[in-house]
Amino acid sequence: MMQYRYIALFIMVSGILTGQVKQEYEKRISKEEMPNEAISVANPFLQQARRIRYYYEVDGASESFEIKFKKEGYHVSAEFSKEGRLEDIEVRWKFRSLPEATKKAIEAYLTAETDRWRIEKVQRQYVSEGNPVEKFKEALRRSEASVFNYECIVTTKKEGIVTRYEMLFAKDGSWLQSRKILRRSYDFILF
Repeated sequence: MMQYRYIALFIMVSGILTGQVKQEYEKRISKEEMPNEAISVANPFLQQARRIRYYYEVDGASESFEIKFKKEGYHVSAEFSKEGRLEDIEVRWKFRSLPEATKKAIEAYLTAETDRWRIEKVQRQYVSEGNPVEKFKEALRRSEASVFNYECIVTTKKEGIVTRYEMLFAKDGSWLQSRKILRRSYDFILF
């Protein structure tokens, strides 16, 4: 566990020096390295799941654990605090599958704020409030009646500068927040 603290400290100092940039470090770990509470909450939902993977993640100053798996054709990611409390569940989604009004709202925001844009990935984000078991059930049902946000990885081009963002939109498509992601070295081929 000590090695994780050094990694977290290094990334935290790097984040201070470079500003408001998403600097995420993810390391694959064994199931035994996960907090016990996280395993006990997730285990019932991992039945008949495929590609189950466990990760330790550092994002700036925050540390967390993540379980990624595929169930019923959907990629699912459950994030837990260091203590094992459920923080959120993300389910991969296709942009074209969003409700028409939501798509139009997101497209309108991106068009107004950038010269060009491309959505690389969309996930429904179910933030944990209350009973974690119920939140897992809600996320795996994928019901439109649930409370969720859309987390999008978006590559933008504005005034000739290519930038990647993690953007959060409400269920109705209204913008909530953005975090700049470190640039890939091959941005020139995205547009």
